[in-house]
Amino acid sequence: MARVHLVYVLLVYRSAAAPAAGKSEFAQMQEWWCGQSGHEADAACVSLRMRDASPEERKALRESLKANRSHWKKDRKRDDGAMLAAWCETHGDSQLCQRWEKRRNRLDPPSPPPSPAFEAGAAMDVWSLFRQRRSAEGSTEHDRMMASFCTSERQEELLCRQWRLRSDEKLLPEERNDLKQQEQRLRPAERAALLREQKEAVLDFWCNNPTVDREEKGVCLLWKVRRDKQLAAKAMGESSPGAPRPPSAPATSDGEERRRGGEGAQHGQKEMEECQEWYCTNKLTESEAEESEVCSRWKLRLKSLSKAERSRLRRHEEKKRNEMRRAAKAAGEAHRRRKEEGAEGPSPEELELKQMREQHAAAWEAMLRAWCEEGGGVGKTDEQSPLCAKWRAKNDKEL
Repeated sequence: MARVHLVYVLLVYRSAAAPAAGKSEFAQMQEWWCGQSGHEADAACVSLRMRDASPEERKALRESLKANRSHWKKDRKRDDGAMLAAWCETHGDSQLCQRWEKRRNRLDPPSPPPSPAFEAGAAMDVWSLFRQRRSAEGSTEHDRMMASFCTSERQEELLCRQWRLRSDEKLLPEERNDLKQQEQRLRPAERAALLREQKEAVLDFWCNNPTVDREEKGVCLLWKVRRDKQLAAKAMGESSPGAPRPPSAPATSDGEERRRGGEGAQHGQKEMEECQEWYCTNKLTESEAEESEVCSRWKLRLKSLSKAERSRLRRHEEKKRNEMRRAAKAAGEAHRRRKEEGAEGPSPEELELKQMREQHAAAWEAMLRAWCEEGGGVGKTDEQSPLCAKWRAKNDKEL
């Protein structure tokens, strides 16, 4: 529907006259756009060439369009929008651009303004907001920024390779696979660090362009505000602006200071991983580890796990979860029937669910017991081993 509206708008624009030149503004825009390199395959430029071509050339162009019909139709809206956006940057007061802006806002209303929290630079990443606000700031601003940045000397940078994968639909399958493989060779932490650094470099390049003033509008304004507040916070000795951190929770009765997501949680997570690794490689046989739910969870976190083994373990995990869901559903229905009929004692379905839950808990209990009585938790205090502290507290309650 949006494509039909755009075609209609373009037809209306053709009648917008430019009194000085004696031809429509649309025709002027079309000639200006198609006179630039790189636009030869755009829909408007193909139409212009067909208008001026000889019968033989026109026939060849029609054959070319038929061969690439799906690709041409898919790109037509994007190409025409890019042409109008570029033209209206310098002709915003013209009748053509005013009509385009009015219809664009009606069909694709701008995103709401950012929240005060973002204006303070506290929450959302500027780059993410930039991608979300593309329709509000101009449907091709992001593409124009990336096209300006990703020149020949920067085309091998990670961010530019990702942009090519998303935007260049003329890439050959071999080129696309090569770009994907180059990205997969990077470790996740290395890739994330590179992207953060390169995104900041792109925004700095785009927003600090001395020939174009972009400070007072759009994402560049937000980026500048956020950067200035970060610099001010750094000068005051803070790590970043935003709301202050909540105070740490008080120490518990057993002396262990617990912080949500803090050092205590990280220490407990690290010990759990060590416990699972020790238990699955030292206490269980290979066949027992293959069937163990505890070991499946541990193996799925290993970066060295093969793709086939990871898929197998995920199917195994999903099968176990589905079995538990079915048992819980059957037990719930049996419990309701038993209450309605006034029957006494648990139903077979309820007993089966109870047994499955006990088996699940017993697997983790066996691992924790082995760790705290034979493994790395032996002889450690509650502060040194949060895992064994919880296990001992649970057992003391049950006694």
